[in-house]
Amino acid sequence: IQINLIQLYQSNLSAVATQAALIAGFSFGSISTTFEYKGVYGEVLSYFFYSCFTVSFCASLFALSQATIVTMFGPSMALKADDSDAVRVASEYMRQQQLYLTLVLYL
Repeated sequence: IQINLIQLYQSNLSAVATQAALIAGFSFGSISTTFEYKGVYGEVLSYFFYSCFTVSFCASLFALSQATIVTMFGPSMALKADDSDAVRVASEYMRQQQLYLTLVLYL
């Protein structure tokens, strides 16, 4: 059962990584565009716009990198350990990481 959980978490984290890559791409596209705002309100709006998309870009890159690392090394952690609880421990760590990355990406 634990092996099936590891495969489930691996596929879920792969989906999270795909979504994070899309969000990072759209955020980078928004950051790289230039707008001509005029006046004081335009400058404030410009700083707010760029800061929000920069935070979104950084959070999605963090979620993408962490999901990729867990997807690559999570299953091998279960297979390379010496004790009998390695699969249970690896699936628990993958579950915790999936919850954490989902919160980072969607908040």
